[in-house]
Amino acid sequence: MDDQVDVSVENAPCIGAAAAIAAVAATWAVREVAEMHLPFLFCVAAVVLAAMLYGFAAAAIATVLSLIGTVALAAGEHPLVNTRNVTLIALICLCLGACGETIRRLRAQVLVALRNAARRERVLELFFGESPAVTLVIDESEQIVAASEATYRLMGLSHRDVIGKTVKRYLGENNVGAEKKTVMLEDGRILHLRTTTVPMEIAERRFAIIYVRDETAMVQASEELAMVQRELHQIARATSLGQLGSSIAHELNQPLAFVANYVGAARAMLDRPQPDVVKAKAAIDDALAQVFRASSVLKNLRGFAARRSPARHWIDARDALGEAIRLGSFSALEARATLKLDLADELGEVLIDQVQFQQVVLNLITNAADAVRARDDRRIAVRAWVDYRKMLRISIEDSGDGVPDHLADLAFAPFQSTKSNGVGIGLAICRTIVEAHGGSISHDRDTSLGGARFVFSVKRRSTGG
Repeated sequence: MDDQVDVSVENAPCIGAAAAIAAVAATWAVREVAEMHLPFLFCVAAVVLAAMLYGFAAAAIATVLSLIGTVALAAGEHPLVNTRNVTLIALICLCLGACGETIRRLRAQVLVALRNAARRERVLELFFGESPAVTLVIDESEQIVAASEATYRLMGLSHRDVIGKTVKRYLGENNVGAEKKTVMLEDGRILHLRTTTVPMEIAERRFAIIYVRDETAMVQASEELAMVQRELHQIARATSLGQLGSSIAHELNQPLAFVANYVGAARAMLDRPQPDVVKAKAAIDDALAQVFRASSVLKNLRGFAARRSPARHWIDARDALGEAIRLGSFSALEARATLKLDLADELGEVLIDQVQFQQVVLNLITNAADAVRARDDRRIAVRAWVDYRKMLRISIEDSGDGVPDHLADLAFAPFQSTKSNGVGIGLAICRTIVEAHGGSISHDRDTSLGGARFVFSVKRRSTGG
């Protein structure tokens, strides 16, 4: 392994022997040429050199051989070459060999550490250069000390423009922990970013790594999806109004016919030789009441069809449901179906967007009316109660054929419809609205009417709570 030191030196014996021979040769040459007797100097030098380069093994061999050569050269003629001095020099040389071995090992470890550090640095360079992740390293003064190539690409800047600059310039304030940010770059682009900051310490200096996730495309897609959903809601409301065309005409025809009759009666009373002003006034008052009734119908329908932003408020559940059922009753009337209501006494208040709530109820009642239109038994029931979770639950049941088995799991999927002229977005939008209100919607056959039952829930609270 790279971080382990191999202390074995295969050529240590050869190196030790060569160092000893060189030491003995140098001792002999100095004695013969310069007439200087240095019996142990070159021996010690050879041991030090062998120990530093090749460790203890080479130093030990050099010690033994060089001392043997030194003793042989002296041949008992030099007073320093005696048993005591040779033993002392041998011990010194062995100690030097041990020190050299330690130094050699430490040097090898340093070399391994340097190689590992160089490899890690290369890995970091590759990471910063090739990784698609946007990453910055800042110091304790929040200046950028390193950045990945993806950072430069995202910001459209060069290395010179980023390194050494404060991170607040590009990511704003509060670069701690996880944050969502919307920043404007120098070129005018607006980016939606999610940053995560991780502190770290290197050589007793505090740094931090900031990981940046560009969510601009995701946010734009979400906004586009929300726009499409709003358009689908508008289409669904318009579709529902189109389905209610004939019943709306019937609902308006009644008050308008009454107005004509009352006005005609009042005119007849006023045309008499002795006009009956009191009865004529009463007839005119009745006519005005029918005008206001027609105006109320048109106002409710206009509010339902209007394009506006959703706004949720706490509304009395009975009032909200009553108005929605009134709109839905047009469909039941047009299908010649009986509409039965079973509402619990205490429904409390619900947190809803009233128009969207009306859209869900109207769509479900309209579907129920379509389901019973061609049957002899034409019954629709609307029930409301508070469940064990204190949620308001509303069910719309009918005496139709129920949801076909092959569509049971796809009832709320977009573009799935049992109607020959249906587009299959009504129930899908109902589910979107209900879930956006924190509720749920489902269907089953658990009804005494024999057809389908659709049940949805919305958040509620007790009246005044």
